[in-house]
Amino acid sequence: MTPGDLARHTGATIGYARIEAGKLVEESSGGLHFQAASLGKTVTAALALRHLDLDAPMRTVGWTPPFDASDIRVRDVLRHTAGLSLPDYPGRDPEAPTPELSASLDGIGAPEPLRRIGPVGRFAYSGGGYTWIQLALAERTGRSLDSLARDWGLRFDPSGLALATGHDVTGGPLPRFRYDGAAAGLLATPAAYARFLIEAPLAALAVDPVATGGADGLWPFYALGVEIDGRIVGHHGVNRGFRALAAFDIETRDGLVLFAARDGTADALEEAYRDWRRISLRAGRGVG
Repeated sequence: MTPGDLARHTGATIGYARIEAGKLVEESSGGLHFQAASLGKTVTAALALRHLDLDAPMRTVGWTPPFDASDIRVRDVLRHTAGLSLPDYPGRDPEAPTPELSASLDGIGAPEPLRRIGPVGRFAYSGGGYTWIQLALAERTGRSLDSLARDWGLRFDPSGLALATGHDVTGGPLPRFRYDGAAAGLLATPAAYARFLIEAPLAALAVDPVATGGADGLWPFYALGVEIDGRIVGHHGVNRGFRALAAFDIETRDGLVLFAARDGTADALEEAYRDWRRISLRAGRGVG
């Protein structure tokens, strides 16, 4: 399915980039920044690999938890195996005040406080855990997540950017809901995210994967900020009005980035991913 096919099929504004053998060969967005949602978790994990000790105990960094975190390490949070709650952030109205990032972990401006809900080792998706990682990065580096991400041409601060408008499933425009930080706040053009995939240490993130328990068999494993499908690593993203998917073959260094500014487009993006995967297989460049 081509970008044009996706646009006609979904009625959405589409952002697209394609990588072959570690080089960006095709992209389409006109410089428009999309909400890339949870694709920012891969960016955050790459920054953690650069700046944090992955075996450091989380109780000593970023935020003081009101629960026993003595057995939780940085890598456990990145793998969603720290036994933490707060899976998602719903986004704030554009005019709503912005709470302190640490306050969201206490339940201010978030659906719930970050809580301990299970043992280390079992997969339990936690966007709030990535907020904790963001606070640890700020403490360690003295820089904001936006400042760190700019090293790869990516943004978490919308100031001065040409932003895509999200739409509901009927095609009606939505307000620009605000998503702050590592959990869901990444803003990117397809080309910028593709360049990140080329430059980032993705093989080092794809270690020690854990089964996610998904019933559909799609992307069945998760590692350090990446979903895993065979030797392909990537991530899906869902914000109100936006869907995103990125995939990168670690061996061939082929890749795909897809953004859609409309709800209800996730299945179409997944179909486009599967088409890309099949074509790569036939060409001898995809997953074995």
